Amino acid sequence: MLLVLCLSKREVYIFDSQQKKRNLMIKEPLNNAFRSYKRLGGQSKGTKLTWIPAQCAQQPGSLDCGYYVMRFMYDIIMNHGNSQDLTKDFSRTLPYSPEEINEVKDFWADYFMNNVEFLA
Repeated sequence: MLLVLCLSKREVYIFDSQQKKRNLMIKEPLNNAFRSYKRLGGQSKGTKLTWIPAQCAQQPGSLDCGYYVMRFMYDIIMNHGNSQDLTKDFSRTLPYSPEEINEVKDFWADYFMNNVEFLA
Protein backbone atom coordinates (compact mmCIF):
# COMPACT_ATOMS: atom_id res chain seq x y z
CA MET A 1 0.00 0.00 0.00
CA LEU A 2 1.17 3.50 -0.83
CA LEU A 3 -0.11 6.65 0.86
CA VAL A 4 0.31 9.91 -1.07
CA LEU A 5 -0.13 13.10 0.95
CA CYS A 6 -1.28 16.34 -0.62
CA LEU A 7 -0.93 18.76 2.29
CA SER A 8 -2.22 21.81 0.42
CA LYS A 9 -5.53 20.02 -0.25
CA ARG A 10 -5.53 18.15 3.09
CA GLU A 11 -5.84 14.81 1.28
CA VAL A 12 -4.29 11.40 1.60
CA TYR A 13 -4.64 9.10 -1.40
CA ILE A 14 -4.60 5.38 -0.62
CA PHE A 15 -3.11 3.22 -3.38
CA ASP A 16 -3.83 -0.38 -2.37
CA SER A 17 -3.12 -3.09 -4.94
CA GLN A 18 -5.26 -5.56 -2.99
CA GLN A 19 -8.23 -3.27 -2.17
CA LYS A 20 -9.00 -5.03 1.08
CA LYS A 21 -10.92 -3.52 3.93
CA ARG A 22 -8.06 -2.54 6.23
CA ASN A 23 -7.70 -0.86 9.55
CA LEU A 24 -5.10 1.78 8.74
CA MET A 25 -3.36 2.17 12.07
CA ILE A 26 -1.36 5.10 10.64
CA LYS A 27 -4.51 7.23 10.26
CA GLU A 28 -4.73 8.54 13.80
CA PRO A 29 -1.02 9.39 14.19
CA LEU A 30 -0.94 11.04 10.76
CA ASN A 31 -4.10 13.03 11.48
CA ASN A 32 -2.60 14.17 14.81
CA ALA A 33 0.69 15.13 13.15
CA PHE A 34 -1.16 17.13 10.49
CA ARG A 35 -3.26 18.92 13.14
CA SER A 36 -0.08 19.83 15.04
CA TYR A 37 1.59 21.00 11.83
CA LYS A 38 -1.35 23.27 10.97
CA ARG A 39 -1.63 24.66 14.52
CA LEU A 40 2.09 25.43 14.60
CA GLY A 41 1.45 27.47 11.45
CA GLY A 42 -1.26 29.42 13.27
CA GLN A 43 -4.25 27.68 11.67
CA SER A 44 -6.99 26.12 13.72
CA LYS A 45 -9.47 25.42 10.90
CA GLY A 46 -9.05 22.86 8.16
CA THR A 47 -6.88 20.61 10.25
CA LYS A 48 -8.55 17.34 9.25
CA LEU A 49 -7.20 15.10 6.50
CA THR A 50 -9.52 13.51 3.95
CA TRP A 51 -8.61 9.90 3.15
CA ILE A 52 -9.35 8.93 -0.45
CA PRO A 53 -9.11 5.36 -1.80
CA ALA A 54 -7.57 5.65 -5.27
CA GLN A 55 -8.44 3.45 -8.22
CA CYS A 56 -5.23 1.61 -8.99
CA ALA A 57 -3.86 -1.53 -10.61
CA GLN A 58 -4.92 -4.65 -8.74
CA GLN A 59 -2.39 -7.41 -8.36
CA PRO A 60 -3.56 -10.92 -9.28
CA GLY A 61 -1.60 -12.68 -6.52
CA SER A 62 -0.16 -11.81 -3.15
CA LEU A 63 3.57 -11.73 -3.88
CA ASP A 64 4.05 -8.59 -5.97
CA CYS A 65 2.78 -5.89 -3.58
CA GLY A 66 6.22 -4.29 -3.15
CA TYR A 67 6.68 -4.06 -6.90
CA TYR A 68 3.20 -2.59 -7.25
CA VAL A 69 4.02 0.11 -4.68
CA MET A 70 7.24 0.92 -6.55
CA ARG A 71 5.32 1.01 -9.84
CA PHE A 72 2.69 3.33 -8.31
CA MET A 73 5.46 5.70 -7.20
CA TYR A 74 7.12 5.54 -10.60
CA ASP A 75 3.87 6.19 -12.49
CA ILE A 76 2.84 9.06 -10.21
CA ILE A 77 6.21 10.79 -10.50
CA MET A 78 6.70 10.19 -14.22
CA ASN A 79 3.12 10.62 -15.47
CA HIS A 80 1.14 12.50 -12.82
CA GLY A 81 3.64 14.71 -11.02
CA ASN A 82 1.60 17.86 -11.66
CA SER A 83 -1.78 16.28 -11.01
CA GLN A 84 -4.31 18.30 -9.06
CA ASP A 85 -6.53 15.24 -8.57
CA LEU A 86 -4.92 11.82 -8.53
CA THR A 87 -8.32 10.12 -8.38
CA LYS A 88 -9.14 11.54 -11.82
CA ASP A 89 -5.70 11.19 -13.37
CA PHE A 90 -4.80 7.78 -11.96
CA SER A 91 -7.69 5.40 -12.53
CA ARG A 92 -6.22 2.13 -13.73
CA THR A 93 -7.60 -1.06 -12.19
CA LEU A 94 -6.13 -3.69 -14.52
CA PRO A 95 -3.08 -5.53 -13.21
CA TYR A 96 0.32 -4.40 -14.41
CA SER A 97 1.75 -6.52 -17.19
CA PRO A 98 4.86 -8.63 -16.51
CA GLU A 99 6.76 -6.13 -18.68
CA GLU A 100 5.64 -3.20 -16.51
CA ILE A 101 6.68 -5.02 -13.33
CA ASN A 102 10.00 -6.06 -14.91
CA GLU A 103 10.62 -2.43 -15.89
CA VAL A 104 10.46 -1.31 -12.26
CA LYS A 105 12.56 -4.32 -11.17
CA ASP A 106 15.23 -3.40 -13.75
CA PHE A 107 15.09 0.27 -12.76
CA TRP A 108 15.60 -0.60 -9.08
CA ALA A 109 18.36 -3.15 -9.80
CA ASP A 110 20.21 -0.65 -12.00
CA TYR A 111 19.94 2.06 -9.34
CA PHE A 112 21.06 -0.30 -6.59
CA MET A 113 24.02 -1.68 -8.54
CA ASN A 114 25.23 1.79 -9.58
CA ASN A 115 24.60 3.75 -6.38
CA VAL A 116 25.11 1.43 -3.42
CA GLU A 117 28.55 0.52 -2.14
CA PHE A 118 28.85 -3.10 -1.17
CA LEU A 119 30.60 -3.94 2.05
CA ALA A 120 33.75 -5.95 1.45
